[in-house]
Amino acid sequence: MKIDKSKIVHTVEACFPQALVRVYRNEKFKICTFIRQHRYARIVRNLQERKSPINVVFLSISASTWKYEHLYKLMAEDSSFQPLVLVCPQVNFGEKFMHKQMNETLKFFKDRGYNVIPSFDEQKNDFIDLSVLHPDILMYTNPYKGIHLSQYFIGSTNNALPCYISYYYPTGIRGYHAKLLAFESALWINFLASSAEYHRTIYQSNCKVVGYPMFDVLKNGSNTRKDWKSKDKKYKKIIWAPYHHIFPEDDNIIQCSTFLKYADIMLTIAHEYQDKVQFVLKPHPLLRAKLEKHPEWGKARTDAYFELWKAGQNTNLVEGEYIDLFNSSDALIHDCGSFIVEYLYVNKPVLYLASSSKYGENIGSTGIEALMCHEIGFSENDIKNFVRNIYCESNDSKLEARKNFYRKNLLPPNGLTASENILNEIKNKLHI
Repeated sequence: MKIDKSKIVHTVEACFPQALVRVYRNEKFKICTFIRQHRYARIVRNLQERKSPINVVFLSISASTWKYEHLYKLMAEDSSFQPLVLVCPQVNFGEKFMHKQMNETLKFFKDRGYNVIPSFDEQKNDFIDLSVLHPDILMYTNPYKGIHLSQYFIGSTNNALPCYISYYYPTGIRGYHAKLLAFESALWINFLASSAEYHRTIYQSNCKVVGYPMFDVLKNGSNTRKDWKSKDKKYKKIIWAPYHHIFPEDDNIIQCSTFLKYADIMLTIAHEYQDKVQFVLKPHPLLRAKLEKHPEWGKARTDAYFELWKAGQNTNLVEGEYIDLFNSSDALIHDCGSFIVEYLYVNKPVLYLASSSKYGENIGSTGIEALMCHEIGFSENDIKNFVRNIYCESNDSKLEARKNFYRKNLLPPNGLTASENILNEIKNKLHI
């Protein structure tokens, strides 16, 4: 039986005055930070003395959160590095979901020619240990402890340099960095998208502002229209991207979900515009799993609904990565926190579906500024007006706001791409 040490610690701490507990935690944090800094310095010295290629392991859990293609390619082309992608399990939605997602993610990387291996060894029926890969640098792509196996989360090895690059552009969600303090302070380098994010970060000693890798991927990404049923240019192409917070306990985190309200309405609108507009449903990767658990949906209804999108004359379903989808689209309708900023990279009209009048209260100034580049929708009629304006090519009232936001927030520093900045920072710290 595995012992949850954190519960024991919290139980013991509850026996002491809170002021004393705060002092203890603060001193413990300082000691742990001091020890880590010296350990990382030792690893760096060893790598310099070894004078052999640096083994870089990217820990990826899904294709949809993979934003590091350009960085991977830069490392693959640099004789100083040997990059590898390890497909890791997401464990918070059950074993069936975990294996399905791992298989789909592994295929995604193999199809694109990555140096990739699965974390699950089918012959041994067990997950491999990170140590067998001899990593020198671990590139984390997701910071949340509850979704990882502990052996693939930060702190699982003392012989590698951990780095993190956010899989989405941070919008300043309230309490975000306080929640991630243990993770972020344990990093060798915490790569940040913007100066605004640097000022929000609690532990700044290991931070470096480099830009957001999505900039590189979209800039160099394809535009093949592969995700649209018709390639005829007469059709406008609109994405609908609903988020996964469909339960009341989800909305305690951030009120944003509108899927349950608009699920049937969006199919009706798609049918109404079948001779004018192509639609793609791009659900959050967790939406299907949550719908299958929802008392009013379940697996049968969820599967049937998604099949309707696949089978429609002017509709389709895209559940994986979305670079080509973004580049080939004409507009986006969504309620997804990460897309608030991400879609602004392609500078096209976007409608944010608000769940209530309090839709922006949990995000920071960057997110609010990004939402000001959106049309805001509260009803079916707002969606129809937006679709009609896209089809009729009406005046794009938010065009200048999007351009200004792009210039102010989205361009990486130093006149380089975010990936070039990341690679340069790593090489500078390793003196190579």
